[in-house]
Amino acid sequence: MDRLLVTDVDGTLLGDPDGLDAFRDRLAEAGDRVGFGLATGRSLPQLQPLLADGSIPVPDVVISGSGAQIHYGADLTRDRSWERHIDYRWDPEGIAEALAELPGITAAGKEGEVRFRRRFTVDPEEAPSLTDIRRHLRRAGLQVTTLLDKGVELDVLPVRASPALAIRFFCFKWNLPPERLLVVGDSGNDADMLSGATLGVVVGNHTPELEELRDTPRVVFTGRDHAWGILEGVQAYDFFDEIHLPGEGG
Repeated sequence: MDRLLVTDVDGTLLGDPDGLDAFRDRLAEAGDRVGFGLATGRSLPQLQPLLADGSIPVPDVVISGSGAQIHYGADLTRDRSWERHIDYRWDPEGIAEALAELPGITAAGKEGEVRFRRRFTVDPEEAPSLTDIRRHLRRAGLQVTTLLDKGVELDVLPVRASPALAIRFFCFKWNLPPERLLVVGDSGNDADMLSGATLGVVVGNHTPELEELRDTPRVVFTGRDHAWGILEGVQAYDFFDEIHLPGEGG
């Protein structure tokens, strides 16, 4: 394997069954040199039914819980070194107490709970802006990463954790240069991993939160939705062949 494609699941890889079938076939044709990964806000137990029934290709790497966990291979071997790395000043009780002081923010409950992530539901009509939420957490002495998805799902993680930081971690571990990694997403919690030094693709059905990335170098916005958009992005970068930036030639 000398390159890796990492995609969000809901709204990106999933959403169009025909597109998913076409992507699965194209990925198989690309052979062993192309690795495949998932980056999702789902917890691993929430993702496993899709992996078990063959709905999606078997991934080489899974980043779950919005960057809280990394697993490798068909047997989903847990990367405990990542968890040791991010377990720094993690204070979930303090986070819950601080956010309870703000209007329009409620704990999302136990479903999908991950050790190094706390998820909250945000009422956009009542809650402060993400900037103000971050400021409030800092004033409470909490060093964390905050991700807002679709304007209503707030993920709070250790300061050393995020999808982008998880990607950087395993790229270093696997000695994989960022320009040989393609990341694909559709919504706000994907902005973090799309903003790095990797090659980025935003599928056509993306949420408005990602519009701020439209003029970002190495980020391609596709005209097609879901898995069809992934394939369009692969073609734009010639990612399964020579790899180049759009407009540069092969």
